[in-house]
Amino acid sequence: MRWWTQLRNTFSKPLPTGSVASTALLGMMKPEAHDVPALAREMRNDYQVRLAELVLAANVRAAPTRVIVNGAAGMGDARATQLAARLHQLWREALPAMLGALGDGRVAFEKIWGFDPALQLTTVRKLEPLPAEQTKLKLNAGGAFAGIELRTTERSAAWITSSGEPAVRSGWRDEGSVRLLPAEKTWWLAVDATPLEPHGRSRFLGAPYTVWKEHSEAIRLRKLFLKRFVVRGGVAHVPPTSTNLQGEVVDNFEATAETIDQRVSGGTVLFPNTRDSRGNYEYNYTEPPQTLDPAPIDNVIDGLDAELLRAFGIPEKTVIEGQAVGSYALASQQMLILYAVVEDLLTQFAQSFQRYVIDKVVAANYESATAPKLMLHVPSLGDSPTANLVELTKALLTATPTPTTELVDMKQLLQAAGVPVKHQGVSPGQ
Repeated sequence: MRWWTQLRNTFSKPLPTGSVASTALLGMMKPEAHDVPALAREMRNDYQVRLAELVLAANVRAAPTRVIVNGAAGMGDARATQLAARLHQLWREALPAMLGALGDGRVAFEKIWGFDPALQLTTVRKLEPLPAEQTKLKLNAGGAFAGIELRTTERSAAWITSSGEPAVRSGWRDEGSVRLLPAEKTWWLAVDATPLEPHGRSRFLGAPYTVWKEHSEAIRLRKLFLKRFVVRGGVAHVPPTSTNLQGEVVDNFEATAETIDQRVSGGTVLFPNTRDSRGNYEYNYTEPPQTLDPAPIDNVIDGLDAELLRAFGIPEKTVIEGQAVGSYALASQQMLILYAVVEDLLTQFAQSFQRYVIDKVVAANYESATAPKLMLHVPSLGDSPTANLVELTKALLTATPTPTTELVDMKQLLQAAGVPVKHQGVSPGQ
């Protein structure tokens, strides 16, 4: 028997299916920290965290995705082509909700199935996102997706440690009403899922959480500084007590301090003109010699702004206009870093949508032998035509000397790259 015949016979035998490692690690899975959605909402109140999330979301949504029909079974099948268009529309409609997984680590969807009379096919009409606090991933004995538990009572909270890591303790706070939504009716989109964390992991944890705490503290200190110290109080000399017209003894220290604290900019403080035995005023107030500058605190906050973007994998020069970026090669490298982070998220979204939505719709309408192959195509952002055009435009604009319009139609190139140009065009050398 020749070696290739023996090899063919070896692999013709049935092989075990499923993940052995996932089953073995099932008892070691880390429980999901139930307060992650609440923490994500709190972190989104920070303007820089929100900016980082918007940058990633904007790049994910701008990716030129499409659902394509592959395979001989789908060629010439008009219904398959129309089904691909419907599924891509479903993808675009659900994408804003998918982006919530950046903070929550996952998004639970209910698949609303229905019959499409135009296509004469059964398809998913809508993907309905479910409240993160009320949902829990359900796995079967083999570690495979078995549906989503939906609970109507509040879940336990405050299980994030000071380091930003999920704590060990978890679970429902009370029994309440639980309903299991079956796997065929649901989709669990998890970000950065692992065999030990199949439920997903928030991109807000780790480095972003650590920097966010410092950022929040710096902003708190600036508020305190502006309120208490930026304009220091003056020095007042007053008698300890005095008697008013009603014969009541007044604490002059307390009354004077309250009057000065209530004074607004441009206000006036009036004191009696009484003098002591030496002829000096018994009451006087000296204004502070100078105000304090909050610039050092502002500089710290500016630095933490950049650190927060870096913690999310976003080079700050791709977002914040500041000093010169440097060489063209350095600018391109920073864009590649941003593209890599966005592509990682987009690929995880697309693979999960392919497995739990597109493949399920195809299986519900076709026999496996005659089923068309529908695939959600995600191009590489760095190699997309638009990205290449933008890079080319930047190279031309930074070239020395700048190419003239006799060599390059700069107006058309800039417009194609998305740069607004006045109608009169671009003069040579500009």
